[in-house]
Amino acid sequence: QIEAYKKAITTMQKSVAMDSSFSSPLTFMGIYKIKIAKNLMRNFEADTTSFIKSRISIANDALQNLDDAKRFLQLAHHIAPQFTSPLYNLCLTLYFRNIIEFTFYGEHSKAVKMNIAKRCDEIDRITAELLQSKHFQDYEKYHELKRKARMQKKAVSGM
Repeated sequence: QIEAYKKAITTMQKSVAMDSSFSSPLTFMGIYKIKIAKNLMRNFEADTTSFIKSRISIANDALQNLDDAKRFLQLAHHIAPQFTSPLYNLCLTLYFRNIIEFTFYGEHSKAVKMNIAKRCDEIDRITAELLQSKHFQDYEKYHELKRKARMQKKAVSGM
């Protein structure tokens, strides 16, 4: 599946190169990068025999894909701020980054926990904006992501 997502990203990159005024290719590139990161982590969880160095490399690769996703989604939102998909997927990017960072680096790191809390605040702010957008068909998923981010913040803040 990862190779299929990479191929789709290449196709979307060609589209952006031809006309960078549309947000959809950037949004899809962000979504595909999120899917790659999730697949890497799924493979990571299934493989308990890898050496620690290899496992950290997989986590770093997943984080890099999430960083790329964030960049694509922010650009898509900048191009077409009226669309909600880039913002929602940006929140997913931040949420998954929190999970990976906490799992690999944050259990005993105050700095990582502080960064997670900041991202949770960003998710809370963005989901509040999404909830105000009156896209009622998506209300539940926005509210659920907001709730999950608050739980993440509570877990790292010790509240």
